Amino acid sequence: MPSLRHATQDDLLAICRLGDEVNLHHYHGAPEVFLSELDPERMASFWGDFLTQGDAAIYVAEVDSAVVGFVVVTQGEERTAFTQAIAFAKIISLGVTETLRGQGIGTLLLEQAEAWSRERGVDEIRLNVWAFNQPAVEMYQKHEFAIRSHQLAKRI
Repeated sequence: MPSLRHATQDDLLAICRLGDEVNLHHYHGAPEVFLSELDPERMASFWGDFLTQGDAAIYVAEVDSAVVGFVVVTQGEERTAFTQAIAFAKIISLGVTETLRGQGIGTLLLEQAEAWSRERGVDEIRLNVWAFNQPAVEMYQKHEFAIRSHQLAKRI
């Protein structure tokens, strides 16, 4: 059974490694969007920024003291001329090492992100998922996430 905890600066390399795995999966699904290789320094800065933000958290899942998954969640607020003011949390990324996918680790991380969000009293939790990533779509729908809008794109 994996254990969950807040990530620390010491977890940054493991988070970067898992982030690379997630990106490679996305690259294979949408090579016209995602990079085939990531700049390690740039990625360490990207993930590291979430460790220091007061309105964000990173949790890691460990099995036998090895980081095997992570989730990044942030808090925000939205109000436009057309919408009600909504305090929300957003899952920026959720990843589990490929060899352990489908074993409930993603669900544990998702539930942790939801608990973090509830503690902050937000109105809803959001995330983006790519249409090609059907296993992720199914997991999120199983946890009562529903499609609110479709973002369409056309290469020109």
